[in-house]
Amino acid sequence: MSLPEVEKTRSLIHSIQSVVESEGQIPTVQEVREKERLLALTGELSESLARIEARLEASSPPEDEAHRLVALGRAAAEVGLQIQNLLSQTGARLEVAELCFQGGDTTKGLQNLRHARETFQKVTQLSVTMVDVAGKESHRLRSDLNELVRSTVSFAQLLSQYENIDFSLTLATDLKRVRVDPAKWQHMLLCLFSNAADAIGRRKGEGGSIQITTKNDGAGLVHLLLQDAGRGIAAQDLPHVFDPGFTTKDSREGIGLSTCRSIVEQVDGLIRVESVQGNGTTVSITIPSVA
Repeated sequence: MSLPEVEKTRSLIHSIQSVVESEGQIPTVQEVREKERLLALTGELSESLARIEARLEASSPPEDEAHRLVALGRAAAEVGLQIQNLLSQTGARLEVAELCFQGGDTTKGLQNLRHARETFQKVTQLSVTMVDVAGKESHRLRSDLNELVRSTVSFAQLLSQYENIDFSLTLATDLKRVRVDPAKWQHMLLCLFSNAADAIGRRKGEGGSIQITTKNDGAGLVHLLLQDAGRGIAAQDLPHVFDPGFTTKDSREGIGLSTCRSIVEQVDGLIRVESVQGNGTTVSITIPSVA
């Protein structure tokens, strides 16, 4: 039984109880006993539903954690394909190098060995980064937001979807620390990067820039701004960007802005989206700093 089914059944129980308890003609002793028995049964059923609901809620991950796992799975699949391609390139370079050495062309042989080594280093970098991302425990830590931005950008640049995207970072050198869940925030940033890349246009031959800025203010707050010069959001869609399940894309995979807002609000932060169709979008996040 799912949570919606539990709610539907509970509503039916309340309807039965209302009918049984409604006023009418003076009942007989037997009718009174039947009503009492029916009310007792509905009471027991309500308690049973409450226990089922508690077990379902305990076994289901929170919405933002579920979306985080979905995003992690997609990233892992992408990394797996990248590693497979890089290993194929490494193998091809090694075969060419072997043929060059057999033919006496030492110069080209060494060149291909160097390319093979560089390609394999990318495999190592991808593997280490993916392990780091997947291994982060989900809890709040005193964190350097600048470092979170840098590490997430470094990871994004390894993925093919950002091949034609430039990241422009303007990060405050004296940025105050914040208390956030690094794993959730890294995946939230990947969501925002993905949205910006879609808006810019990331097909082959296209490209653009995602600008990321961090700064302090005098009120003990830290600001994170992410800007793109993409197609923007239509005026009629802008009020709904944080609605659960809302999207302007054909695909509904990944982390939505509603979950991004949930992650930000968990640390008493605020997220806003400003956009003009045809003139890009700015996402601004404000969160309290910590000593």
